[in-house]
Amino acid sequence: MIAALTNAAPIALALLAAPVLADSAIRWRSAWQNLRGATQPGARP
Repeated sequence: MIAALTNAAPIALALLAAPVLADSAIRWRSAWQNLRGATQPGARP
């Protein structure tokens, strides 16, 4: 029982962290694209 819980804990943490990491990755990427677009004249939005 304890082994099953210790095996399931990292999986549960990964499932909980995945959407947060994905959201922050999308935010970072869009921010990076905004910075790149701001430095390039004539870049499409």
